Amino acid sequence: MLAQMLQGQFEVHREWVHRTARGERLLVLHGDQLDGVVPCPRWLTRLGDVLHDATVMVSHRVNNLRRALGKPYWPLAERIKLSIGTSVRYIEHFERLAARHARAQGYDGIVCGHIHRANLRHIEGTLYANTGDWVESCSALIESERGELQLLRWPHAAHARLSPAARLLADAA
Repeated sequence: MLAQMLQGQFEVHREWVHRTARGERLLVLHGDQLDGVVPCPRWLTRLGDVLHDATVMVSHRVNNLRRALGKPYWPLAERIKLSIGTSVRYIEHFERLAARHARAQGYDGIVCGHIHRANLRHIEGTLYANTGDWVESCSALIESERGELQLLRWPHAAHARLSPAARLLADAA
């Protein structure tokens, strides 16, 4: 509906290539393209979706109460997800697969979301960046003028001052 309203004012791509200020080529995609490749029983995926939605709803309520009491945000959904061994193994497998996918296509790294686990690291020499989200991890990925990527988390980086980024260069995948 929004896309129809804006009619040609923006483009949507399943994949994109971002060139950092240092010249690194990063494959940018949502990450759902890798779902069929990461082994996970269908029933477990459905159960995980239901539990995730319920946890996010509880997290909103808990954090509304914490805000009313003057306490900082607490990433309940992320903490629960990272305390379940099966979930952690799935996330790690997804990250390795995503990095391999980018490397096999000749990219220096990959930027994705999908699994909502904010992370920035090198996996077997390939950059893996997951932006996280504004619900669970309250995170964002930024690039400095020098082309260095940094993962910011709110409220921890709420007062960080950043100089304007250099002009970004990107081309379609």
